[in-house]
Amino acid sequence: MRSIFVGDSHCCGYKNSFPPRLWQDNNYAEIYSELNQKPVAVYAMQGACNQKYVTFIKTLLDHYDDVDEIFIQFTYWTRYLLATNTSDKPFVTEFETNHFVKGPDTYGLVDRWTDRQDIETDELHTEYNMHVKSEHYEMFKGRKMGGPEENERFHYTNLWHNQLTHLEYRQVCSDLFIIDRLCEQRNISWYLFRMNERVHMPDNFNYFGPLTNYKGGNKMHVEKWFNEDVDKYKIDEEHYNYDFHYKIAKEYIPYLRGQNER
Repeated sequence: MRSIFVGDSHCCGYKNSFPPRLWQDNNYAEIYSELNQKPVAVYAMQGACNQKYVTFIKTLLDHYDDVDEIFIQFTYWTRYLLATNTSDKPFVTEFETNHFVKGPDTYGLVDRWTDRQDIETDELHTEYNMHVKSEHYEMFKGRKMGGPEENERFHYTNLWHNQLTHLEYRQVCSDLFIIDRLCEQRNISWYLFRMNERVHMPDNFNYFGPLTNYKGGNKMHVEKWFNEDVDKYKIDEEHYNYDFHYKIAKEYIPYLRGQNER
């Protein structure tokens, strides 16, 4: 059987450099494969937003028929997707979830997947991750006639009239509901976790109904679970070294499944 891991830079061995180095040894998904001698498919990209995950998972489930568990590394709600369409069609209605796929690249028992996100390209369609930067934050200015789209910059409008409203929660619940149905159809258990407290984790995701195959009722993020000063594992402000990822693979992932208790 095979495990699936989806996530952002934490899930693809990111090390900060120019250009950034990916698929380094600080990758809990690949360590998990090595420890358990189990086939693993990793679909991840630096800066990925939660909206990416439903297409990641659908693509992988179309490709593999031996998946028995999925681990989703939940990420920051202030990330979002943008796209371009330079075709002669005003609406894009014929599209596959694997349209932007890059991979798989196989290394031993691990298949590495990611997405293309080139903006300066001749391709008719692009899709890329964005995030709210500190310089984009402004205080809420209230409601105005004509709506924010006529009065404010995009970043302000997106932050205060989308991301920090019920619309973001609805989007998250919609994506997870679809993931749950994909897993229900195939009798696959899936787990959701977050690396730190800066990633928002609601009390429930039942906006569209109960989730049937979601097994991760745990809300304890990885840093809290470590129960120690995690700064000693940091390689930059966000990312962690091999030892941190090794402990996730060896102890935290089994803890999610309830096989270990601390």
